[in-house]
Amino acid sequence: MKIISIVSDPIEKADLYFGINPSDRKRPFVLGANSNAQGVLSIASWGAASTFGLENLNSIDGSMWKDWRASLRHVGCDWVIPIIEKAEKTNNLDMAVAEILQRANQE
Repeated sequence: MKIISIVSDPIEKADLYFGINPSDRKRPFVLGANSNAQGVLSIASWGAASTFGLENLNSIDGSMWKDWRASLRHVGCDWVIPIIEKAEKTNNLDMAVAEILQRANQE
């Protein structure tokens, strides 16, 4: 998986991220979180992620990710939104993955 963007959220005490798993041909997009609370024992650390593709944009698992556009904005990936919207209209998931990975590699 390639992490496209990661931000620290002080309210959630977590690092939130957007990534792409190009080997998952159906649900390559990943929204996830890992705890980053200071002083917490490693056994109490947590992580969670939800994968999504074009068919489940509006039904992503996990309470944090219900609104995929807001979630992408929150992790600093608002530029990904029109790419996914275009892929949804053209039903071309591969194009979206390629374009996002290419742009992420340029930054």
